[in-house]
Amino acid sequence: MSIPNIEVMDEDRTISIDDDWSSLTLTFYPERKEFDSHRSINDDCFYINEIYEYKINTNPIEVFVRLKYKSIEPPLKEEVKDGVVLESILEAPSEYHRKELLERLNKEIEWQKLNLAVSYAEIFFILSLHSDSLSREDYRKYLRQTVERIKMGLNRIEDKVKDATDSDLQIVESEYGKNIWFKKTEDLSDSEREEKADFVKKNFDDLLFEQGSQEFCGISQFEFRNSSEILKHLEFLLDQREKPKVEHSGGWTMQTIIKSLLLTFVISWFISLFVDINPVLIFVIVQAVAFLQSAIGSYISK
Repeated sequence: MSIPNIEVMDEDRTISIDDDWSSLTLTFYPERKEFDSHRSINDDCFYINEIYEYKINTNPIEVFVRLKYKSIEPPLKEEVKDGVVLESILEAPSEYHRKELLERLNKEIEWQKLNLAVSYAEIFFILSLHSDSLSREDYRKYLRQTVERIKMGLNRIEDKVKDATDSDLQIVESEYGKNIWFKKTEDLSDSEREEKADFVKKNFDDLLFEQGSQEFCGISQFEFRNSSEILKHLEFLLDQREKPKVEHSGGWTMQTIIKSLLLTFVISWFISLFVDINPVLIFVIVQAVAFLQSAIGSYISK
């Protein structure tokens, strides 16, 4: 599967994620700490609708989610409501698949930590919505630490590959992300290709990406594979300027009203020096005063 395309729409509090398999739209509601998930399968009339609840842990910084609602269509079939699996009406092609579906749904309705390697866009966006839980400074610090962790991991991987001078290895990047592979593999048979894949797994993947390994590089294999897109997304978030705060007026004070009345009196007196007062001219004077007040109103209220 190719690397997904991610688009963040801050004003709508929405994230769009498209890949070879589906199109996913996530809409966030920070006031109730929930988000809607709507996925459509490419080249097929099939939709998956979900509602998730989330919570934030700040030490360490983590985001947890649990499933509150799920349905698929067409035809509409509800599988989870109010955080409860609808086991009595759950449908599946076979008893084996039904059991498998039930186990998965029962797991999803419980709190689960979002994996940064897979759900980085969702995690970063949720954290950005909750300055009450994580200050802007701590949020940016977390982003910057993640950037450095991934870059340091990439440096360790590159050093490991360079040290393997006799293996003719390199880091290759394609539409499917980064991988460690051999420079010349065009004429390999299937068995030879499988043998080389086993070599890479045993001597690089198992050593670099397993947390228990002494040579663990500090990032997961998924983070390595998608490092270019993750770093690009992180730099985009870090480069965003803080939106200016708009200060709203608290309304007209008594001092402002007195100023307005005095100004109205002065303008009316000044005009009366030049015109004779009669019903028509009174109307004109009132309109003129109103116009002048509206023109300088913004200045008076400062």
